[in-house]
Amino acid sequence: MGVFFKRSKLRVIESGNFWLSETPEAAASMGWGATLPRMVTWALFELVASGKRFYLYNTHFHHTAQGEEARRNLTGTTSGFNGKNTTGRRIDWILYREPFTARSRDGHA
Repeated sequence: MGVFFKRSKLRVIESGNFWLSETPEAAASMGWGATLPRMVTWALFELVASGKRFYLYNTHFHHTAQGEEARRNLTGTTSGFNGKNTTGRRIDWILYREPFTARSRDGHA
C-alpha cells in the first residue's frame, strides 16, 4: 500500500499500517470472509509551506463474492468501471477538503 509524495511539499509526521479484520493490529490478519489479508497504510502529513496537517489513508478493499461481508462492514466496492464515466457504483474514491482541489491528469480542475 505504497504512498508516493513530494518531499519538497510534504513531511511525514507519523505513519503506520493496520489490517481490515477483527484484530487490526495483527499483521496479515483476515476478517469478514476475506480470502486475502487487506491492509491500510496511513500517514499524518504536514504541508512544508504552511505547517497545516492532514491524514491520508490508503487501502484496497476485497472485491470478490467471498468479500461481501467485508464490503458490508467497510464500503461498496463493485462497479462496471471501464475507464469512462459509468452509472455503476464507484469502486475507487479520493476524498478531500479545502485547501486541496481535484484536478484531471492534464491539470484542469
